[in-house]
Amino acid sequence: MQDYQLYYWRELTQLKEHCYYVDEYINRTHLISRFINCFLAITSSSSIGAWVIWEKYAFIWGAIIAASQVVNIIKQFLPFEGRLKYLPELKNELDFLVLEMEKSWFNVAEGKWAIEEIHNKRLDIKMRKAGILQKYLADVSLPDNRKLLEVAKIKTRDYFKNFS
Repeated sequence: MQDYQLYYWRELTQLKEHCYYVDEYINRTHLISRFINCFLAITSSSSIGAWVIWEKYAFIWGAIIAASQVVNIIKQFLPFEGRLKYLPELKNELDFLVLEMEKSWFNVAEGKWAIEEIHNKRLDIKMRKAGILQKYLADVSLPDNRKLLEVAKIKTRDYFKNFS
């Protein structure tokens, strides 16, 4: 029985870690998006003003304006734009799975469920998680980021300190 309790606990902690990882990715992606949008706003408005003031550097200011226009055009094709559409929804669905697992944890931890029930519940969660990941990440890549993963691990550890 204890092995299945441990498997369930590991699945629960791993799922919570995934939630924190996605949350960190959302925060990072928003930061990149804001940086690019601020860059575009600043370069467009200040370059036109600077061009008027320092006419002898008009070529430089023209190049800055042209670069900002290129960034503005390619921005929609960068992968983080697609991530901003799907990651919040992905995180919400994963959060609900975590809550469902936490709700069932009492029955698992107290030995109220038989091994088969624990096994079936864990596999059900794993299959639903796979479906959710397929639903949101089939067309959008989410590259590994060790730094974000470390933050997610720390947050997961801190979160589950409440259980002990």
